[in-house]
Amino acid sequence: MKRVTLMGLPIDPIRYEDFVSIMEREIQRGPGRVIQPLNVDTLNQTARDRWLFDWIRGADVVYADGAGITFGVRVMGHKIPQRLTAADLIFDLALAWSDGRHSIYLLGGPPGLSEAAAQALKIRYPGFRVVGTFRGHLNQQEDQEAIADIRAKKPDVLCVGFGTPVQERWIERYRFQLPDVPVFWPVGAMSTYVAGTVPRAPEWMRSYGLEWAFRFGLEPRRLFRRYIIGNPVFAMRLLRERWFGGMATPPTDPMD
Repeated sequence: MKRVTLMGLPIDPIRYEDFVSIMEREIQRGPGRVIQPLNVDTLNQTARDRWLFDWIRGADVVYADGAGITFGVRVMGHKIPQRLTAADLIFDLALAWSDGRHSIYLLGGPPGLSEAAAQALKIRYPGFRVVGTFRGHLNQQEDQEAIADIRAKKPDVLCVGFGTPVQERWIERYRFQLPDVPVFWPVGAMSTYVAGTVPRAPEWMRSYGLEWAFRFGLEPRRLFRRYIIGNPVFAMRLLRERWFGGMATPPTDPMD
């Protein structure tokens, strides 16, 4: 299946069973490859952030990270197999790489979170190599400390979990200081789910595309803007694009 486009952004039609081989292909093509998730919140951000819009357009792989994206693609008359989430994909990688052939590094989250996620992965898949961890919310000096540690550990995949667009801007700023890292993967809150500090939605909710509702129920104040405001905004942009064609809202540069 070929790439499809939604509101000017590319989406690769990837299935869970294909992800490991795609990741390994990108490792071979590295360094500096980017595997980028796209969800409704990120897509909404691109309407007002030209840098983020261009970043996603330039990513090597873009996958649908949410039911809203798969729905939007269908509305536009295209098809992709399914949504993917880093919280599930990481376990596919851990299982496939439990023979130790590839490694990851977890960057992001409050102190102790990445370490807890790494420990959870190692307990479940003893041969899986999480070669390093570093907290998030970094200042410039801590950025350089993290970069030095990543250089020393030489992971095949650097998982950056700062949230969008901070994680993407961090990768853009520093990936050329990390020439030995084949793949950069923005993963958002993945480590919170792996470590078990935030529960996942029940399987039936995930299968019906309702994980967002479960997350909103856990953190209504923090996620109100993302879901209660953001989802209708996305729906209006989607209908506008469906009726009139082209990008529903051209991105703007904050510096304009």
